[in-house]
Amino acid sequence: MTMQASEPATAVVDPPTHIDLTDYLTRPEELAKQEATRRENEIARLNTERQRVANTSHTFAQERAKKAKLLEQVQAEGLDTAALSGKISEIDAQISEEDSKLAELDRQINELKPIAAQDWSRPRILASVLTNVAHCKSAIQVGSVQECYPHFAIYIASDDAGHPIGVEIAIGPDMTWELKVKGGESRYMPGYFPEALSWLPDSLVGAHIKRVTETRRPKCNFLAFIEAPAGRLLLCETKFEWRTREGKESKGDFGDIALSLDDHVDDLLGDAEEINLDDASPANELIDYLKRYVLDNTTATARFTSRKGYLPSKDIHAQIATDWSCLTSCPWTQQIKQTFALLKYYVENGERARFWSLPFDNNFGFRLRTRDHTWLVGEVYIDPSAVLPKVLGEPVFHVTGENYRQRLVLAVGRMYLRVEIES
Repeated sequence: MTMQASEPATAVVDPPTHIDLTDYLTRPEELAKQEATRRENEIARLNTERQRVANTSHTFAQERAKKAKLLEQVQAEGLDTAALSGKISEIDAQISEEDSKLAELDRQINELKPIAAQDWSRPRILASVLTNVAHCKSAIQVGSVQECYPHFAIYIASDDAGHPIGVEIAIGPDMTWELKVKGGESRYMPGYFPEALSWLPDSLVGAHIKRVTETRRPKCNFLAFIEAPAGRLLLCETKFEWRTREGKESKGDFGDIALSLDDHVDDLLGDAEEINLDDASPANELIDYLKRYVLDNTTATARFTSRKGYLPSKDIHAQIATDWSCLTSCPWTQQIKQTFALLKYYVENGERARFWSLPFDNNFGFRLRTRDHTWLVGEVYIDPSAVLPKVLGEPVFHVTGENYRQRLVLAVGRMYLRVEIES
């Protein structure tokens, strides 16, 4: 089984917005402290104003008391009280106005009750854990949980023919899910190279397509998101273990601060074992996304097709005669040496190679006996998508494979060829 990593078909046009996690987690505490200070200062200001208004009201009350006593004396003497009564009414209006101010100030003071003390230690601990344990310093801003899916690491497993047969999803270190793919018989991995053709150069599938070379588990860094506009924190996991500054082992679940994408994916995948590419109504948005991902990152046409029949040597020679003749008609260069030079020399001198069919179309093995009774053994691949040029240029050599498995491949016309002396 081979794994293929590829980009989602729907590319993000604008680069994602990254938000500093330490600032995000500690900012509320800072804002709360600023708000508490603001409230304390405002309450102090309002209390000062209230005291001033209360003093003014008290002064008016004292003045009214004096006027009321004087009014009694004037009434007792039978004098005119109109002017004095009017003055007392004015004072009553002033006292009423000051009392209204006091009521409004009391209302404002009551609304500015001090903020209750909160425990901000957990957000601070989480910020430290994310930075020092998860090595995650920033979060990607998304509009919904569904917008997190393109950031997951998704690998498509293929069979020996390049058909997708499974997907593996990773949302963080050691957090993976595996599902089988149903209905992938008509789909092919665009960068799939059968093991038998692993000696061919990457240029055969295009430089923009990642070559499938080996089975591997998907790797994904710790993922963090902030969902706008609510500002909800989404983490690939919320349970951590860490060592304190004192060297003590500690652990904690911060599910009260952030949504666990681990639990979210678990809930959506549930007991699902496969993705059906022919299902028009997938069970949920994640299954639907994975289905579309497989379809978008596979093709309906196979780059390499399995052979359905095997031909005798003379029929193969007749089929590839034009391409095989390129070996003799191409110019000699300094790079043509060792086994390639021997092969070109013998073919130019009329030696006939024997061919046999290999498991994939356009791929054939050959052997040619030398005059010292050794055998040159190799294989050729004819690229069916290429056009044989009217004028051959110099042969091109490719180095394929890795480390000790490196091979030298000659490309001439539309034929790729490798050869070695049989030991």
